[in-house]
Amino acid sequence: MVRYTLEEKIEICEIYHRTRSIVSTQREFRRKFGKQPPSKCMILRQQTKFRETGSVKRREYKRARPVLTQTKMDEILEFFFVNPKMSLYRAAQQLQMSKTSLWRAVREELKVYPYKIQILEAKQPGDKKKRLNFALETLALIHLDDNVLSNVWISDEAYFCLSGTVNKQNMRFWGLENPHVVHEQPLHDVKVLVWCAMSEHGIIGPYFFDGTVNSERYREMLNTFFFSKLRALRIPLATAWFQQDEATAHCSNRN
Repeated sequence: MVRYTLEEKIEICEIYHRTRSIVSTQREFRRKFGKQPPSKCMILRQQTKFRETGSVKRREYKRARPVLTQTKMDEILEFFFVNPKMSLYRAAQQLQMSKTSLWRAVREELKVYPYKIQILEAKQPGDKKKRLNFALETLALIHLDDNVLSNVWISDEAYFCLSGTVNKQNMRFWGLENPHVVHEQPLHDVKVLVWCAMSEHGIIGPYFFDGTVNSERYREMLNTFFFSKLRALRIPLATAWFQQDEATAHCSNRN
């Protein structure tokens, strides 16, 4: 199917208006533009459109939005109040309306938003009491010494991948065709374990563990690296509060 530009459509109308001949219009059009001339039906259709509208531009068709009555809006709001976890696709099926209309109703009209569920650590029966006791003890220490929080060192370690791991959700390639971009990575990533500690005095680290960490390597890091850094900062060990989690490597009976 040949498509004609606005300039070519105008020329078709002018040639036909001047010659009143389908054949002459086709010949002159081919000679001027060097492309397949319009058919008889197309020439007459452009003439009719010009007489009716005064233009040969393509008509713009706008699809009317379905009207959402107040009764339907109340039904949608009540439905999601009873079924807050249902997907928009399933909800549209049960409400007997299109997904697009339902999306417009909940987002633009009702101002309802899809919130993601939060994943929290499961609490044990005694956790609340432990946290309350910890908070009370911390408040008591702060009342005795205003510099307690300044001397708290928060520490942890984490693995970092060395092979350039890519998150597919954050990578896009825009184009007219699928470029079939591939990112190759090993089945088992090469990782490095890094530790650091921070407080109001600054950051101590990073410290790179050779292989996995156990209690012996963790103790060695504290004695040879962390404590020496504290002494270099002229921070007495007796005034420093050290925070760590309950990982197995952080527990040892040795001093």
